[in-house]
Amino acid sequence: MIRTIAPHRRVAAAIGGACLAMLALPLLLANRVRRSAGAPRRILVLEPWGIGDLVLATGALRALRARYADAHIAVLAKSYARALVVSSEMADEVIAYDFPWTAFRHKYRPSRYKVFELWSLVRSLRRARYDLVLNARADVRNNVLGALAGGGRFVSLTCGLGDFFATDVVKVGGESHRSDDWRAVVERVLGTAPTAGTPRLTVSDTLREEMVAALGLERRVGQLVIGVHPGARIAVRRWPLERFAAVADSLSECLDVRLVVFAEPDGYGADIPLRSPFVVVQRSLAHMAAAFSACDLVICNDSGPMHIANALGVPVAALFGPTKLEWFGPRGGPSRVVRIEQVECRPCFDVCSFPEPHCMTRLSEQQVLEAVYELLAERGLLPSGTAALPASARMLPIARH
Repeated sequence: MIRTIAPHRRVAAAIGGACLAMLALPLLLANRVRRSAGAPRRILVLEPWGIGDLVLATGALRALRARYADAHIAVLAKSYARALVVSSEMADEVIAYDFPWTAFRHKYRPSRYKVFELWSLVRSLRRARYDLVLNARADVRNNVLGALAGGGRFVSLTCGLGDFFATDVVKVGGESHRSDDWRAVVERVLGTAPTAGTPRLTVSDTLREEMVAALGLERRVGQLVIGVHPGARIAVRRWPLERFAAVADSLSECLDVRLVVFAEPDGYGADIPLRSPFVVVQRSLAHMAAAFSACDLVICNDSGPMHIANALGVPVAALFGPTKLEWFGPRGGPSRVVRIEQVECRPCFDVCSFPEPHCMTRLSEQQVLEAVYELLAERGLLPSGTAALPASARMLPIARH
């Protein structure tokens, strides 16, 4: 997928890619890879970026597992991938590495680039002798990594000059969704559109039951468990905490609900100013996913956890601001997206030009409540006779547009 990015980011990416290319070229010239015959036995999937990116790649992983049941599938990603794709049995191995250019801050600080670590990683990838390497991100650094891995076949999304490093180049439309990018790459390998292309995660019954017991989420007949995840790793994607609290309190007043608040690792969200009783989840990614699976619905910002909940099949009411829905919208289960439709500066790539992110602060409590009630009604979870949006909810203050 070809994106329009800021000039300084293009320059930085080009410099980083050029450095990697200088490292890659001698290896490629000395030992140019050969295609493997027959079905691949060892597959490497490149997804070293964010949680949401990884979740949106799960449809591709499921399709690969369905076709190549006996193959060894490895994912090059951040360490949290172990809690998601291995536990869901989509991959056999996660090769954990935190590439400096995938960070949100200080990504081009020279001290973060540990050349000997990178070289050691490349050597281990080449020793693994992968038959097939896959990449669905239009980033030259991913292309260089794929070439350095030394696989028998490297299928990659088109990336301009980076296409040189791939054996197979896949072209998609500029407005395609991340999960569709992965679908296109896998389709090139399989020769047909994958049937299991939707993002999907699973959690074990044991872990789910453990979280239900730990949080005291055993419910009465007719009671709903509503999750609230007010965080996002990037601050401009966060709707104000007091707005989340107003929505959750309104739901508590109108319905029989148990509220579960999901706090960030740094504690953000735990101090949400709720009047209603609630429990806080601030545990590992695997435990968070298990707690999500116990919810009837999750209200959240555009974030990696939003994609996790959605891929678990949990209905999500997702608040979108600076991100393009067409690229990164929820694709796993039932969802409603709340956003301001006309925002000239979208996408801003999370660098807001204003004192506050108006694309988020202009979202009203009513919009979110309407999305929640629509989802509950769609799932048949509203008590008989409950209005689509109760009068008490309609009386909440409206954010100025």
